[in-house]
Amino acid sequence: MSRGGDYDFEEAFPGQQNLMEHAFRRALKGTRFRKALVDLCYALIALPEHRLISGALTTVGLVEEELLEDGGLSPTNWSLIEAQEKVAREGLGVCAVGAFAWHKLVKQGMTPEEAFAALPTLPDYCGNGIEATARYGESMGLTWSLAWFLADKNDESLEGCTPEERWQKFMDWIDNELSTV
Repeated sequence: MSRGGDYDFEEAFPGQQNLMEHAFRRALKGTRFRKALVDLCYALIALPEHRLISGALTTVGLVEEELLEDGGLSPTNWSLIEAQEKVAREGLGVCAVGAFAWHKLVKQGMTPEEAFAALPTLPDYCGNGIEATARYGESMGLTWSLAWFLADKNDESLEGCTPEERWQKFMDWIDNELSTV
């Protein structure tokens, strides 16, 4: 399951989808986009394990110490079973936006462990999916459209990949984007 949800996009006004796509295509040609890709590349290389999960910003914080008395997990209310199933499928890790945010926190002086602990989980079924990830990515210095695109690429375009394959495909994609003028 992806954070994008299983629903048809409903435009708030005529042509909204086209406007969003045009804005993103323009952003792809800008220096801010290219800098963000370089930063993402360094973040992916710096990860302790070269892998990217899908369906959540991170699963690193899903440990038993975070269990609440009512059986939920803090701060996302994942049930223990849902969390265990997610970790069993893909292991502990971060998505592409999570890797970018984690690396930024490390560069600001946190230890890698502190940076992982500081990331919100933002699971795919918490009700606001990709948009919550995009907002968090924006708060960490990405444009909203780039953060949304990265979360969508992470979950939708690379659906069915193992976490290790997803990491490699992101690296290949970044290399390709940065090699074009």
